[in-house]
Amino acid sequence: MQSGEVFAGCEDKTFYLRMTGDVRLTWSVSLEDYCRHVFQTQAIEFVLIDLCQVKNLDSTTLGILAKIAIAAKADLGRMPEIYLQDADIERLLMSMGFNAIFVLHNSMPPLVPQLPRLPLLDASASEMQETVIDAHRTLMDMNKQNSDQFESLVSTLKSDRDKSGPAS
Repeated sequence: MQSGEVFAGCEDKTFYLRMTGDVRLTWSVSLEDYCRHVFQTQAIEFVLIDLCQVKNLDSTTLGILAKIAIAAKADLGRMPEIYLQDADIERLLMSMGFNAIFVLHNSMPPLVPQLPRLPLLDASASEMQETVIDAHRTLMDMNKQNSDQFESLVSTLKSDRDKSGPAS
């Protein structure tokens, strides 16, 4: 499967995010860090996410996307939009309840500017673990099905974290 990449940028008060290939855990800290920076420093009014070239999204990436949606709704007063064309990705998003926090379009997005690739940040094991726990907690808070699905994973990760001591 094609390795994943994440591209992002802001133009005309729109935050654009494009993911391609198989987007996994390795992108989580970079993606979350960049999105936090955008919401804190940019005057954005709209969020557009292009998943038309995505082949797979892991649950941590889904949790970070959910966090983006929650922040957009709180800060901008509107739901962000996701554009996708793969029926499997659409089923995945629907099964997680993303239709409640995103406007989903099964089509190509409107013209998206050329976006730079996000740098892949090095993250410590404890940073990565906290990101995974937080992303899954966000998914769990969305609905009971997600809560049931990820409860044991989050519990195990928290137990492992607590055994290894406080995060640095």
